[in-house]
Amino acid sequence: MRKELITGATLAVLVLLLPACESGQADNSKATSANELVTNSNTADASSAGATAVAAITFEESSYNFGKVVAGEKVRHIYKFENTGAAPLLIQSATASCGCTVPTPPKDPIPPGGTGEITVEFNSTGRAGEQVNKTITVLANTEPNTTKLSLTGEVLSDEQGPIRQ
Repeated sequence: MRKELITGATLAVLVLLLPACESGQADNSKATSANELVTNSNTADASSAGATAVAAITFEESSYNFGKVVAGEKVRHIYKFENTGAAPLLIQSATASCGCTVPTPPKDPIPPGGTGEITVEFNSTGRAGEQVNKTITVLANTEPNTTKLSLTGEVLSDEQGPIRQ
């Protein structure tokens, strides 16, 4: 496979050089222009890469323990954050490890220094007796591009919970 690639590349170079050899003079202006474009492109990429602003997300808390709830109750928590980066923060998605947990991220970009919230709602229906450990994955234009949040607690059965009237 490698030998075929080398042979193909060599053949392509010969085909390109053959017309220049026949006229007795190579067209170096095209080669020079192509080299300048590559050099200028690489220089531009390197300089812009160093100057590229990046968003950063900093949460007040990345985990929340809601304690104990009775099966059927809904738990709602707000994870507050700040964009501590130099570019607008764009949250592409926030997903939970289970359908019983629904995160709602902001839709609009958060400017550098700005704050935002991700609201998470956990529905404990059908989860009596469970220890809850849910993960919320936030995908954004940050480095790294994912941030993990956690929601923990315990779901009690009606018999274990407070007396209802």
